[in-house]
This record gives sequence, C-alpha cells and structure tokens, in this order.
Amino acid sequence: MNRKMVVFLQALLILTFCLSTPAAAHLGGGGRNSGNFGIGLGGGTIAHGLSLKQFAGPTAIQGNLGCYREKWSGCSGIAGSVDLLFNMPALTQGPALSLAWNFGGGLGVGLASDKMQAAAAFVLGLEFNFHVLPIDIVIEWRPQLSIIPGVGVHPFGATAHVRLYVF
Repeated sequence: MNRKMVVFLQALLILTFCLSTPAAAHLGGGGRNSGNFGIGLGGGTIAHGLSLKQFAGPTAIQGNLGCYREKWSGCSGIAGSVDLLFNMPALTQGPALSLAWNFGGGLGVGLASDKMQAAAAFVLGLEFNFHVLPIDIVIEWRPQLSIIPGVGVHPFGATAHVRLYVF
C-alpha cells in the first residue's frame, strides 16, 4: 500500500470517529463559535499537513503541523506554524452555508536535515462554513516574509484548509 493511500485511510478513520462523537451533532455553522475546536488537513506558513483551529470570541488561533516543503518539492523535513486570526462578520448566510472572512498574521518554522527556514506571513482568508455538518473549507492568500536563511518577500503565497469541528 503506498503512502498516499495510508494517509487517506488515516484521514477517513479520523473523520469517521469525529462525526460519530456526540459533540459533532451539536455543532453547526462550520464551528465558527467561541470555544469550538477544528481538526483537518491544510497548509500554513511553511508547514503542510495537520490543520488545527480554536475559536476564542472574535479571534482564532490556527496551527499547522507536518511536512516542510520548499516550493513544489516533496516532504523534506518537519514544520510547524501558528496564526492569530481576527474573525470578521459573515459576508452572506443561508440555511446550509455561510461565507465569512478573516485576517491576521503568523509565523512558521521548517527543519530539514541540511536546512532551517523561518518566515512571517499576513493571512487573508475566505471561509465556507457548512451548517449541516460542522465543517469549514478555507482558502487563504498568504504573502510571506522569509527571515531565515535569508530575507526575502514572497507576495503570492496561498494555502487552504478543510476542518471538522469536534468540540
């Protein structure tokens, strides 16, 4: 069994477990309520893999743990990132879906056997929050300022997340 299949099966198992919890039945709106915690897949500043988000009133803390990737290469090490997001009012709402946005900033660090990278980023996100299931799908514009190993500006970064809210 190849690595992609193993990762897919692990994600499916986690999703099945999360949807079967009693807490999942009481969450709506994609989890965009204070105190809600989401887990899924996504990317951040340098880090791509596990995506976590905790709402706290008008703000949220978003973290990513996983692969360190340079440009379009494969996983060459481990990485982590954290963002502080400011939640803005929904742009539009319907019975099944709300469209909202956020902005903020974050930091990321990646480590490979022969390299370390650190960067700061501005985040501007567009959130698709589903009311039937506690799921959000987020796309983000994420311009970066590389700090280590050298200073550089990368204005066209983009990331995405898919998360299930379990608490």
